Amino acid sequence: MFFSYAREDTELVNAIAQFLAPLPIPVFVDTKSIVPGDKWEDSIVTALQDATHVYVFWSKHAEASDWVKKEVGLAIDHKKVVIPVFIDDTKLPFDLSRFMGIDVRFVAGVNKGSLDIGISVGHTENGIHILQKIGVPIQELLPEKGFTGALRPDGYYETDPRYVAVALCGALRY
Repeated sequence: MFFSYAREDTELVNAIAQFLAPLPIPVFVDTKSIVPGDKWEDSIVTALQDATHVYVFWSKHAEASDWVKKEVGLAIDHKKVVIPVFIDDTKLPFDLSRFMGIDVRFVAGVNKGSLDIGISVGHTENGIHILQKIGVPIQELLPEKGFTGALRPDGYYETDPRYVAVALCGALRY
């Protein structure tokens, strides 16, 4: 997995990556994967070329990011599996709008299944199935009680990043 995102969305992306870190699925997040002394641009390009799946965390911040645009272009050029991950209601550009995405606002929690008729919840269920299939005790890692996140300015509640991580796994192809 390669995570493409804007700096302003780092907190969410890092929380997702932290949940995925002990699992047997390699994840590249620049803030976690590039160490001092690395040529950061080369590291990003190499990791993107090596990845099978590129998750583009799309938001108003990503829309304004030249690096996100560059990473999307490289992912498409290298024929990667590209998955837009909707953080807010920012419209996708044409090159990304051709790909089916995951709307993290509806994965779990208060907004679960709202408006997207359960599609995003289905990604979570697929992720649970895939992780169980590869031997990850996923039910032990997810909370039994619902996650109650803060109300966002767009009127939705924050979604538990652990469930978002599982939904991202639902897009993996084995």
